[in-house]
Amino acid sequence: MRVTVRKASAHIRSLIASLGLLIALAPGTHLVVSALTPTPSRTLSPVPSATFTPSLTPTLPPLGTPVPTQVGGALIAQDFALTSLNVRNLEIFSPQGSAQFGFEVPDNWRLAGNNTLYLNLQFVETGTDAVTESTPVQPITRFEVRLNNQLVYEASYTVSMNAPQTVAVPLPADLINADRARQTITLAMDARDHCNSNRQARIVVRSDLSYLHFEYERLLPTLNLALFPRPFYNNLPASQTETALLVLPSAFTQTDLENAFSLAAGIGQLTGNQVQLKVTTPAALDAANRRANNLILLGTPANNALINELYTANLLPTRYDAAAGTFSVGATALEPDEGIVQLIAHPEDPYLAVMLFTGSTELALQKAVRAFAGRLDAFGLEGNLAIIREVRPLSQQRVGSTLRDVQTFADLGIENTTTFGVGSQFADFRFVVPNGVRVSEAAYVEIVFDYSDTLKEAQTSLNLTLNDTPVNSINIGVGSDLATRPGPHRLRAPIPPGAVRSGEGNILAVQIESRGNWGCNLPNPSTIWLNIRPESVLALPRATLDAALRSPLVSDFPVPFSDYSDLHDVLVILPDQPSLIEVEQAVRLIARLGTLTERGERFAPRLALGEKLPSGVDLAQHHIILYGRPSTNSFLRGIADKLPQPFTAGTDDLEQLLDDVVLRLPPGFDVGVLQAQPSLWNPRRVLLTISGTSSVGESFAMLAMQAVTFFRGDLIGNIVYVTQSSVYAANTYTSKYAVDIEVDVPTLVAETTLVGSATATPNRIFTVTPGPTETPTPTVTATWTPTPSPIFSATPFVPTPTPLPTFAPLPGDALEIETPDRPSWITILIAVTAGAFLAAAAFGLFALLRAIRARRQE
Repeated sequence: MRVTVRKASAHIRSLIASLGLLIALAPGTHLVVSALTPTPSRTLSPVPSATFTPSLTPTLPPLGTPVPTQVGGALIAQDFALTSLNVRNLEIFSPQGSAQFGFEVPDNWRLAGNNTLYLNLQFVETGTDAVTESTPVQPITRFEVRLNNQLVYEASYTVSMNAPQTVAVPLPADLINADRARQTITLAMDARDHCNSNRQARIVVRSDLSYLHFEYERLLPTLNLALFPRPFYNNLPASQTETALLVLPSAFTQTDLENAFSLAAGIGQLTGNQVQLKVTTPAALDAANRRANNLILLGTPANNALINELYTANLLPTRYDAAAGTFSVGATALEPDEGIVQLIAHPEDPYLAVMLFTGSTELALQKAVRAFAGRLDAFGLEGNLAIIREVRPLSQQRVGSTLRDVQTFADLGIENTTTFGVGSQFADFRFVVPNGVRVSEAAYVEIVFDYSDTLKEAQTSLNLTLNDTPVNSINIGVGSDLATRPGPHRLRAPIPPGAVRSGEGNILAVQIESRGNWGCNLPNPSTIWLNIRPESVLALPRATLDAALRSPLVSDFPVPFSDYSDLHDVLVILPDQPSLIEVEQAVRLIARLGTLTERGERFAPRLALGEKLPSGVDLAQHHIILYGRPSTNSFLRGIADKLPQPFTAGTDDLEQLLDDVVLRLPPGFDVGVLQAQPSLWNPRRVLLTISGTSSVGESFAMLAMQAVTFFRGDLIGNIVYVTQSSVYAANTYTSKYAVDIEVDVPTLVAETTLVGSATATPNRIFTVTPGPTETPTPTVTATWTPTPSPIFSATPFVPTPTPLPTFAPLPGDALEIETPDRPSWITILIAVTAGAFLAAAAFGLFALLRAIRARRQE
């Protein structure tokens, strides 16, 4: 029966299809073809990702980027989002959970007024909904916050209080520990009532919506050379950069620039590149910028007008005899080759400072700079004056050449870390592996810890992860050998090399997981603790990369330039007559190199201006950083045709050679070019070229190398083309042909080169108390230099459109529509096809009738 019905249905469908097709192909039917108008493509707006929207908005909106401003009265206020302090989202779980993070008070702050932690949190409860007879009331979760182990906030939550909210936690200034830089905040919950009601609770803290509010007074600078880089670096929160003006002689020489590079590398090493050096000269520095900034002066009274002015006003600890060209301290004359370093309060602003490096000879000035170019030997540097007679010889030891490098947590600035409570407890430890350093298979971490007997009698485990990669887990509770032995205890775990991030922060997370047979009578959290000692060890055996093992890439920087801790084998070649902007950009690159050089001290990179190499410099013995354009750098002009991306002879234009065809870029196309290749004078050395097709393109390339506009991962190639917002990396070691910029890099060609400022965004400020307004430190402008900087005054390339040819329209009667005759064979084809389908339709109708008749007979 079912089969017959299916067959009948099939015959009906076949008949209908045949009749439809027959109608479509009937001889009298006209074929109509419509000319479709192309629909313009739409630009689809990106769909925003799902976000967590709290139902309650905090009174003070959290800030993603700290923005300092001055306010009325003696107090200044700033807000810092927890994410800017490297704090992750926090979750604490029932029955007892805790989490902690820390912050540091800057050296030139004295906290006053109302300091507050604003926590954006949500209480979440899951489990049985009904209230049972054994639990006639809703369970309560108790939440508390401690500052340096002192209770500063507590609250209770129930299931009805599950909306996101922002709570204000006071941070009393008297609980800030002035004897140590790092302050600890601990969040803890006690949800033991949930055990009786078969419920679970957790508190989620959004770090991006939580923030610290500080109110503080600025302190006068500490004028003690033993504490350098203070007062220029004060350890501001959220990686804020501080600014200092590096004032060179107006007619600076190659030696002056070498000293500036040494000092910049040292400041970068000592501050983590958090002091932004702006380069100027007395002739280019206006009174407003001089008055509003910290100053670092290099030179002598004879060639640096600012130094001469300070000596003339008798504002320095030493005296200068202009006629004899000698210095003295009191009645004692100083030797000509003794370097002099002095630190004084800024004569025009007591909250700022002035530091001078001077001497009677070039050797004396070099000694003064080298003594502060990196890690300091503070012995003998107490006070505001240092006389440098000798500096130790330069280091000849390669970075990472030692078999093992062992640091304790104390060496990393980590003190005792204690967790409390049942459940999951976490403690995070951060460390940095220098960029370009490989960690060997012998690397390990050893946790030295003590823990309470209560944890020893419970089901307790200790788990280690590195950058979210599991490293080791061990039972330390009931049944373990550790639980039967007295402390301190040690847990050693190998560190997988692949889990280590070179050149950035690494997070070692220690998790304590505990469960006991306490039923619902959980012990007091203070009796459930584990303490991680500062003598815990981080061992990182490592070795530097050998540049000869593979072809160099731009992304390898700072390797191999950071091979030696003093950079003595690095040669920087600037344009023949560099502008202040070019000097400043090169200084910042060397400061970054100093930051990334392990155990850096007494930095001594060499410097050349174009083809004028310093005496005794052998190109084969140096890694070379070549900066400029063929039109401005005679050294680059001489090798422009030997670069992976050559320049057209005598110009700053890039030469594109593809299959023996030379291509040219459009005129006015601003692009920066970074190139890495084996040195032309020694294949085991590296030549890094930082250039461009214009001054604007050159600045694009340098900002990329400073990691201002792009990340290291964007520069993986031996040729990298850079504009303001686009980057294209190519590896011609592996590709058959060179890169066709106009074809392979269309976004670079089409982009308009409008250049923005690289100045950091300042912080939000609001008034705490009325009163006189503190004068803010203004951003240094291009008015320092006789000529404006191309970085701040770029001229965009505007293409000139070419008009298309037009034609006069034809009159309407001149248009004639021609109707073509139908070929005879088409008529015959239609007739034959129609006959076939008619026969098929008749057969289908006959089969249908037979099927209906058979059904009735059944």
